[in-house]
Amino acid sequence: MPRKIRLAFAIAALLIACSAVTQAVDLHNVLVDYSVTSWRAADGAPAGTIWSLAQDREGYLWIGGDFGLLRFDGVRFVSWDALGHSPLPHGPIRWLCTSRDGSLWVGFDGSGGISRLHDDVVSHYGEPDGLPPSPVTSLLEDLSGTIWAATGSGLYHYSEHRWAAWQAHDAVAGQRILAASVGPSGALFVVTDTGVFRHTEGHEAFQLLERSNSSDLARSIAEDAFGRPYVTDRIVGFRQVGRPRPSESHVESGKGQRFLADRLGNLWVATFGQGLWRVRIDRAREPTIERATDLIGLSSNVIYSLLEDRDGNIWAGTTDGLSRLTPHRLTQITNLGLVTGLEPTRDGNMWAATADGLMQLARRGGTWQKQIELRGLRPDAMAAEADGALWVAAGNTLLRFPRGSISPVVISDQLRHVKSIAVDSHGGAWVYDSDRGLLRWHRGRLDVVGLPAPVHGARISALSVDHAGRLWIGFAQGQIAVGNGTNEFQVVGNGNTPDVGSIRAFHEDRDGMLWIGGSRGLGRFTDGRFVTLPRTNNFPTESVTGIMDDDADGLWFGTASGIVGINRIQLGRTDMRSAEQIPYILLNSSDGVAGTTGWNGQRSAARSQNGDIWFLTDRGITILDPRTLRQDPHPPISSVRIDSVAVNERRSPTSTAMQLSPNVTRLEIDYTVPDLTGPRRTRFRYRLEGFDADWIDAGTARRAMYTNLAPRAYRFRVEANDQRGTWTGVAAVWDFSVRPAFHQTTWFLAACVTGLGLATWSVWRLRLRQVHRQFGLLLGERVRLSREIHDTLLQSLVGIALQLDILEHDLDDSSANRTRFVLRMRKQLEEYIREARQSIWNLRSSTLQQCDLTTALRQYGERASEHGIAFTVTEKGTPHKCSSQVEEQILRIGQEAILNAIRHSHAHEIRVELEYGGQSLTLRVSDDGRGFDPAQTADQVTGHWGVLTMTERAKTVGGEFRIQSRDGHGTEIETVVPASI
Repeated sequence: MPRKIRLAFAIAALLIACSAVTQAVDLHNVLVDYSVTSWRAADGAPAGTIWSLAQDREGYLWIGGDFGLLRFDGVRFVSWDALGHSPLPHGPIRWLCTSRDGSLWVGFDGSGGISRLHDDVVSHYGEPDGLPPSPVTSLLEDLSGTIWAATGSGLYHYSEHRWAAWQAHDAVAGQRILAASVGPSGALFVVTDTGVFRHTEGHEAFQLLERSNSSDLARSIAEDAFGRPYVTDRIVGFRQVGRPRPSESHVESGKGQRFLADRLGNLWVATFGQGLWRVRIDRAREPTIERATDLIGLSSNVIYSLLEDRDGNIWAGTTDGLSRLTPHRLTQITNLGLVTGLEPTRDGNMWAATADGLMQLARRGGTWQKQIELRGLRPDAMAAEADGALWVAAGNTLLRFPRGSISPVVISDQLRHVKSIAVDSHGGAWVYDSDRGLLRWHRGRLDVVGLPAPVHGARISALSVDHAGRLWIGFAQGQIAVGNGTNEFQVVGNGNTPDVGSIRAFHEDRDGMLWIGGSRGLGRFTDGRFVTLPRTNNFPTESVTGIMDDDADGLWFGTASGIVGINRIQLGRTDMRSAEQIPYILLNSSDGVAGTTGWNGQRSAARSQNGDIWFLTDRGITILDPRTLRQDPHPPISSVRIDSVAVNERRSPTSTAMQLSPNVTRLEIDYTVPDLTGPRRTRFRYRLEGFDADWIDAGTARRAMYTNLAPRAYRFRVEANDQRGTWTGVAAVWDFSVRPAFHQTTWFLAACVTGLGLATWSVWRLRLRQVHRQFGLLLGERVRLSREIHDTLLQSLVGIALQLDILEHDLDDSSANRTRFVLRMRKQLEEYIREARQSIWNLRSSTLQQCDLTTALRQYGERASEHGIAFTVTEKGTPHKCSSQVEEQILRIGQEAILNAIRHSHAHEIRVELEYGGQSLTLRVSDDGRGFDPAQTADQVTGHWGVLTMTERAKTVGGEFRIQSRDGHGTEIETVVPASI
């Protein structure tokens, strides 16, 4: 028997033995159509029992328990104290209720009391307001808007800012109220120690529905969609009021703790240790129970509080955190094991390649079930012909299942490692074998196909045949080649290959546009060129695994973030740079996606005949119905809130026109959009006007941080990107300013400028004064030098001139006399020269270095005797040593006075007198000459500077200079100077 025939018989025997019509794995009593997400203390959830939950009209979830009051926006838990509002009374919070006017009512345990939170204002009610000091067991609002409080001391209602007890004559008056609720019909139910009661509109009193005993006390009550009340039960979990308790052998056993009636008519039972139950109520049949426990992600099996939010999520507060059950918008098939590929056939079935075998799935009764399971046949690749035949590569064998048959035809057993298959419209198939390369089955032959040089030997990662019969080949390195149905191929793109990374998927939509998915993004081929969708924070295109269009205008593709749905017409017309402005839908695990989208080398996205889109995910298969998803249940974002700010790590609530303290080294701004279903899908951008030049894309982060803000006014704006992928245009705005520090104020700056100006002026004045001083010193030095030259060299030369004058009149004397006279003149001249040199050297007379002042004046005056003038020097008082500067100036004044008397007075006698006082020294020089008028002295005109020089010298040492003279009566010059300076 030939080998192929033996193989066919073996496979047929295997299929006959293993094929069967089976149901999906029985998931009885397990809640499977909800995704469970839990928060524990490590995730920021409160540590302790959560007694009550409530949602306000802004969408926030409020949590009450032993820890106090917390607010949850879907991401962050914030305590009431941290929000910075008025404080609440201390004590465990047992019940929360939101009313239609936006108030949050808070009921306390222990000594009781109720607080009302409205517009961030806290009002507390206690005994003075009509409430007893008793624990609050329920808070609720009826259909008329009345607020009811059930307490351990009775039933109370709120009216005109006070609480009033229920009428005293009623059966429930004064009783301990264990539970209370308002049903869909508007009836008010209460549970007391004595029984279950109902109050309906039009009746004054409560009606007894059932009497209770001490061992049968309920903890919660609810009304189903048919108006029948149910209570929790400590033995069987729950039961209908007025009916006998069912036998424990026929129901689930459990300790019922809290009831919740959802919008779909189901009852939810929070149990003490048995998890959360969903009870499906049917009028004709017994209730069915599905359970969610910690095995599927619940934070704890001990549940004390329940809430259904406006999106249909069920929230459970437990002893170990908070859990959210989100209803699936999608269908999951998770009982198939590891699924590696999908392939739809024309008969309406879907084939799934798994690690265990090949499965055919068919739709039965609204659900997808296994119809054929071929264990042992592990497909490596699959492809379907247009007529419904299925090609399968398993191991080294290529098989073909004719339409409607489960008996395969062996095409070839000469393969090694098949990775991809694509079939054409002519009954042929393209096969990529990692060992042998690209192969083509055509007319009974399997031939090797050569590829162009640029991609020769490259690893193929995707094959696809389009409507025109062209074969598209995607490579792991990102290249793309195309063939026209023959064995000839060319690399396309001309250097414009899409930058999408390793090619994973081709898909031609109903309009003939080719879409390409890769490890780094999404692209398209149109008009002979590739266009790549840019990767941005606002549009998820990373790691595209599968692409499929729906029956309308939608394009769906799997990414690392989830499954994305977008209008393919808009996306095909855009230049891709503005693609992030097109609305889109992002589906993830909270919507029912079974894990993350995956790719195992085969087709990972497919469309069934009924229009459902199938995606391969890491926990099985996820099926979505595009028709229902277009009706997005999530309303668009209507508001963005700025929660609080932290200035230098000190947190406070925001307020309009808020002024921040100086020196803001760190500013943190917390903002949010309350979203209890998919908060991680909301993206934000913000801008601080006056600081940021443009919008800052924050992604999903809900905090902006700034450092070292300069003092000025600012405006902070934040916008959100909703689940449709567009910016809402609704912005939260916060105006604030930073006060300047002491050194940043205007007046400080003005003072600094003024101080700098004064300092500059002072420096300038000091410099000017210094220059003036230096200039004065220079002028003084010039004057001093002129005096020195005048009093030394000039006077000496004048003396020489006088002697020469004598010599001129004494020419008749003997030569011996002339010789002596000339010798004396020469000696004097030498002495004068030495004296002038010494004066120039140190500006001090050498005379005073050799003798005292009196002797120096006498020696100088003796020269007057050579002109026939009598000269006398006298001293008065006790002579004492004066400062060298004083003696120098007195000597020069005396020499000038003596010289002037000799030259101008024609005197016969010159008298010099030195008078030493205790603190002064007086010099007088007088003569009996012809005198002059001091007022008409012409020193400055005639060029004689004697009087001026003497006056300046006296002032230099702090003295006074006086002159007395008149015509014909001689002259007296007097100088009085301090003895020392």
